Amino acid sequence: MNNNTILNRGLTKLQKEVHMAIKYQDDLKLKDIGGDRIDVNFLIEIEQGVFYPPIILATVYGFAEGLKILLSNPMIDIEAIDQKTGCNSFWFGAYYDRGECMTLLAQKGINIYNQHKETKSNALHVAIER
Repeated sequence: MNNNTILNRGLTKLQKEVHMAIKYQDDLKLKDIGGDRIDVNFLIEIEQGVFYPPIILATVYGFAEGLKILLSNPMIDIEAIDQKTGCNSFWFGAYYDRGECMTLLAQKGINIYNQHKETKSNALHVAIER
């Protein structure tokens, strides 16, 4: 069985297309399905019990071209967080060493001081620890 089908049964067809475009870093597909004009503030279950909005997922994958498309969407919640950790895309960018994505997010005004709920680490702490 396809793991994505099991994990993301509740996603609409369009949301599944956004997920696949991000997962496979297909910026043309993301643009074609309207990634800069549709509601992209939904959660994608990337593994059992772990949910990321598209903005975090694109950052985690280092998908800068896709992130540009998402950030051009006027409906994007740039401050979307992972509910478990309280971390935003910028924090995840530091954790996964995604400098280009971090630059794009900072240019759009994301909170660069966002902290992990438990560790209280921000992106600078994470970058130094790497």
